Amino acid sequence: GTAYTFSVTATNAFGTSTVSVSSNSVTPVTVPGAPTNVATTIGDTSAGISWSAPADNGGSPITSYTVTSNVGGFSTTTSATTAIITGLTNGTTYTFTVTATNAVGTSTSSGTSNSVTPATVPGTPTNLAAFVGDTVIDLSWTAPAFNGGSPLTDYIVEYKLSTGGTWSVFNDGVNTNPFVTVTGLANNNSYDFRVTAKNIVGRGTATSAVSAAPGAPAQVLIQGFNNLTTPTISTAVRITNEGLAAYEYQYTWCITNSNSNHCGGGDDVFSSTAAKLIQPGENFDTILNSTVPSSGNYWFHVNVEFGSDSSIASQSFTATTGTVVVPPTGGTGGGGGGGGGGAGPTIINTPKGGASITADFNNDGKIDSVDFSIMLSFWKGKAPFKNSKVDINKDGKVNSVDFSILLYEWTKKLPAVIKR
Repeated sequence: GTAYTFSVTATNAFGTSTVSVSSNSVTPVTVPGAPTNVATTIGDTSAGISWSAPADNGGSPITSYTVTSNVGGFSTTTSATTAIITGLTNGTTYTFTVTATNAVGTSTSSGTSNSVTPATVPGTPTNLAAFVGDTVIDLSWTAPAFNGGSPLTDYIVEYKLSTGGTWSVFNDGVNTNPFVTVTGLANNNSYDFRVTAKNIVGRGTATSAVSAAPGAPAQVLIQGFNNLTTPTISTAVRITNEGLAAYEYQYTWCITNSNSNHCGGGDDVFSSTAAKLIQPGENFDTILNSTVPSSGNYWFHVNVEFGSDSSIASQSFTATTGTVVVPPTGGTGGGGGGGGGGAGPTIINTPKGGASITADFNNDGKIDSVDFSIMLSFWKGKAPFKNSKVDINKDGKVNSVDFSILLYEWTKKLPAVIKR
């Protein structure tokens, strides 16, 4: 890299001559040193490579650099100290080396760069679903089929009122799980939700929006047992929609041998499920039938699901074996649903341990779900009553006392002889 000229003198026995004219200038050269500080950055099916020129160019200006990948033999030549190699495969890891070339030749290779995995933004999540709760909405989805070639770093969950407004990001921190509970929502307002996947490159495309309205869960009440005689157990249940919008509730009922054993625990004596669309503020009264294998002590459970929330009620009962009931004959009994008319039964003989049929509101000689329905139609009413028998204890009102008497008599033996 240093320019030199040369001169010559001649010497004999008498001495040395004068100096010759100087030669032409000449600069010694060799191949360059190796480039240093090779670094890479990711791109979409590409990688960006940068490096530093060698400290020694070998005495001759560097004319080009060549970048080569360790996988696939990708290369490019440039006179700059940066380059972009394209055509790479997203998700495949690469390293790179660089050589420098001058008029003499090509240097040895640089040290290996850091590894890099080309990538693009992730695909779109799929199967976004919303499950309602009380002031919350549970969202779940499926991860995108392609993560862009780089692991997902977060899911961005956004929501807005369905009636308008701008999208807001739900602050759930960094979340790579395909589910989240969006909190702080107002019951009975419809919201739109969407989800976007993110990786080191950036955010992909958001899902299509799904809509859901949070609301108060249903209330469930076990009102009593209409039948406790094996094998069929009939239970009166009320489900109340306390929200402001209609909702289709899924409800499950089961029988177990313990209050700590709930439906689906693997030890159900009986289990069944159904669904009902209940209007806002509506009471849905139903009779749920179950079966038990034998007489004994059991627990009845009912679980009403409202999205991710549920309401649960439990009640113990004792199942008994069947008894023979002699029905009344002749006469015209009173109407159901509180209707009067017709003469009531005259009790001639009551078996020992039995009970008078004071809760036989429709005069059919038995106390069953019809009497229960009649009582409900007069519930919390005040005298006078069209069917005076519904006020069993004659206190001028139909309330829980009368209901308790009805339940008590439900389990007793009916008279053996009844005539009208």
